[in-house]
Amino acid sequence: MTAKTRRKGWTRLNVSEHDGVVVRAEDGQHHSLPTKDVLHACKASEHIGDLFQQIMDLRDDIVYQWICDHRDQIDRAYFDIAGVGEVTLLVVRKEKLFDPDFQDSLSNLDLSVMQQNAYDMISFRSISLPLCSDESVSSFIDINQCWVFNFA
Repeated sequence: MTAKTRRKGWTRLNVSEHDGVVVRAEDGQHHSLPTKDVLHACKASEHIGDLFQQIMDLRDDIVYQWICDHRDQIDRAYFDIAGVGEVTLLVVRKEKLFDPDFQDSLSNLDLSVMQQNAYDMISFRSISLPLCSDESVSSFIDINQCWVFNFA
């Protein structure tokens, strides 16, 4: 790797000339990344605003409407963003018994999201759990880092 002089401004990197990049943060920590990962992050950051808008539209439109339509069967629901574009809807039902109609409806929601071009940057999955504790839910998602729909 070529040593760079300390200066403000932009640094040019040619992916074919460098194996990795070391970045020193303002707090003094060093972060080492393969150059191809830096390039991938740069490309992803160009579309992060569009991705976030798709996620908010999905939450506010389709998911919210589905939850409202099934409100009488849902104890609570969680909308989680786990990674870049990885969205999980976790629904805790009011009952402990399996309900095939409810599960079919949730599967149809999955299919509906996957078939719409408006959400092409999102990887969406849904999970249905019988009535359970927050501790049980926490084994699937981080309940402290997501949106919660409560109907109590």
